[in-house]
Amino acid sequence: MKKRICTLATLLMSSLLVVAQGNISDVNSFGVSNLATVKQVGESHNSNILQDGQMDLLGGVGNDAYVYQQGSYSEAIVSQQGNFNKSVAILLGHHNYSNQSQGVGWAENNFQLTFQNGDYNESYQLQRWDNNNGIVYQHGFSNYANQDQRTGENGALGNYGFVFQDGQMNDTYQTQFGQKNQVYAFQYEYSNYSKQDQLGNENMALLIQIGRHNEAQQIQVGDENEAYEFQYGDSNTSLTNQNGFLNSSITTQLGLNNNSITYQIGETNTNNTLQIGFDNVAMTLQEGVNNLSLTGQLGNTHNSIVNQAGNDNMSFVGQFGGTIN
Repeated sequence: MKKRICTLATLLMSSLLVVAQGNISDVNSFGVSNLATVKQVGESHNSNILQDGQMDLLGGVGNDAYVYQQGSYSEAIVSQQGNFNKSVAILLGHHNYSNQSQGVGWAENNFQLTFQNGDYNESYQLQRWDNNNGIVYQHGFSNYANQDQRTGENGALGNYGFVFQDGQMNDTYQTQFGQKNQVYAFQYEYSNYSKQDQLGNENMALLIQIGRHNEAQQIQVGDENEAYEFQYGDSNTSLTNQNGFLNSSITTQLGLNNNSITYQIGETNTNNTLQIGFDNVAMTLQEGVNNLSLTGQLGNTHNSIVNQAGNDNMSFVGQFGGTIN
């Protein structure tokens, strides 16, 4: 104990590198072996890094933070408390904003990365308890990404969140509570929106949107559920809501103004929806165990509704041509 008290004073370290032109950088490091590196090039940047590595129940050692900004009026804020956290924020362009916060409690070995190239992009990342990883890449103009990941249990395997947005005015929201959940969002082109919420363990959500004014929402509550959304075109809307265990849903929409809604409650339910064309609508409702629904609509202005309650039900819907309900 005496040795620990003596060495704490010698281990308190913080290194800071700032290359700036009229920029502002505030760095506060407490604890052991913290490192903060800030490089700012351009005008009116603002970087604020706070690291707390106290050796107690709410802290740890060895936090790292790197911020690189190039352009005008960009701002990066990093706050880390916990064990072995790493945070990298690179902002290129004009009027970009990033806010990262990691670890209160027993938050060890977390990692965050924000990379923004363009103008008016915003990113928010928050990670709590325990071993979560969040990565955001944004290219283009006025994109927005928000990640919130928490396990709520000490020493647990954490969640993984990934966002890639290339285009203009794309928005992504990711929220994960539990353990070993994975969420991926890819959005390209103009004014796409995605929201992904997962509560439980070992859930998987993936969405890819290419086009304009597309919207996708994925909500999963339970364990080992999987949801996949693929949308290519304009003004497509997809909603997947799964509650239970081992449910799976795949939605693919290619065209304009297609709308798909999927609700699954129970266990081992499976839904596949494919829509190619214009103004197609598909709705699938399944409640029970081991139900299967396959819906394919190729053409224009189709409408399909499937409702299955119970166990071991199967439904197959195929519509081809134009103006068929």
